[in-house]
Amino acid sequence: MNNPQPILRHIDTYSEFLAIAGEWNNLVEQIEEKSVFLRHEWFDAAWQWRQHSGELQILTIYQSDALIGICPLMKDHLPQFKMRLKRIQFLTIPDTQFCDIIAHDKDKPLVIETFGRWLNNPEHKWDILDLSYLPATSITCELLPAALEKNNIDNHLQQVEQNPYIDLEANWESFYSTCSRRLKKGNNLIRNRLQKEGEIHIVQARDPEHVRQALDVLKTLSAKSWKQTTNTTFDNEAPKSFIERLTTHAEKNNWASIWLLYLNDKPLAAEYQLIYNNEIFALRADFDETASELSPGSYLNWKLLESLFGHKQKRYYMGPGKNAYKKRWSKLSIPIVRINGFNKTIRGRMSIFIERYLRPVKHKLAQHNKTCTPAKKA
Repeated sequence: MNNPQPILRHIDTYSEFLAIAGEWNNLVEQIEEKSVFLRHEWFDAAWQWRQHSGELQILTIYQSDALIGICPLMKDHLPQFKMRLKRIQFLTIPDTQFCDIIAHDKDKPLVIETFGRWLNNPEHKWDILDLSYLPATSITCELLPAALEKNNIDNHLQQVEQNPYIDLEANWESFYSTCSRRLKKGNNLIRNRLQKEGEIHIVQARDPEHVRQALDVLKTLSAKSWKQTTNTTFDNEAPKSFIERLTTHAEKNNWASIWLLYLNDKPLAAEYQLIYNNEIFALRADFDETASELSPGSYLNWKLLESLFGHKQKRYYMGPGKNAYKKRWSKLSIPIVRINGFNKTIRGRMSIFIERYLRPVKHKLAQHNKTCTPAKKA
């Protein structure tokens, strides 16, 4: 007996999005690669950040009245070369570590095929598709480009980042013995500098009352961070709304973990983590810029890492980003992929030309100019 055709339902209001929370999380908890970054709570928190810059465009796929797939999308407008492109993208923020189309592996071909047909429908107005934070280990990276090709949608897949992680299933001594002499020497120098300044005290907040108190400290440190120029610090309204909503959800689910470092009872560094499915995700790390010469953030990272070994957690993810400091701690990582699709609209076709020809030429010229800078006169 043939399975009935899938039914695609479109969610574009916040009330509809909230109403599907139970079904959404039931599906996430059943799939092979379940992740806190696929939970309804995560997207709810992310929407608090993104709601002023776009619209919900969530697609749900049902078969026999059962939810089998979710495309957690939003749409916005992207200014590019004096054009205003209609963009469909994952509902992500700078703190996102992974994102994906949510479905069992056995259902993903059908879910992605349905998504491809939806994209090919001229009634759905869009110019570019921009799906980032995809783990390269996901079968979406294989299935989606094929589905886009089948629907005559030009597309491009590229690795854009790495999410480094540390395997916590060994013991601290054996792990630390594999770290470089340079890292260990640097850690000892940082410890000595801090100890000369006074008493070091590190605490971890896990219960709701202490998490809230620690969050207030983190927000204060964030306001003093070098990240001020990025508009992502927690004294900005959108990031603040995100972290407050996320913490509300994390407290209820026992996901939240905030580490604080004090020097002479003054907070100098903090790290906000989520703990889910025996994995730890470092979301934010901030320190007091006025104490940067003491490297309190590096010391906190060293000591909290040491304390994470010997428990039930399996991995500690440091978060995507090209950061030399992270590489000193681990050579292990999950490659992060981006899939771009280009619609057959005029703007979509122009975007193909820009991405495939103009940007590479611009990059080559910039590299050429760097190597051809004339030497200074003596």
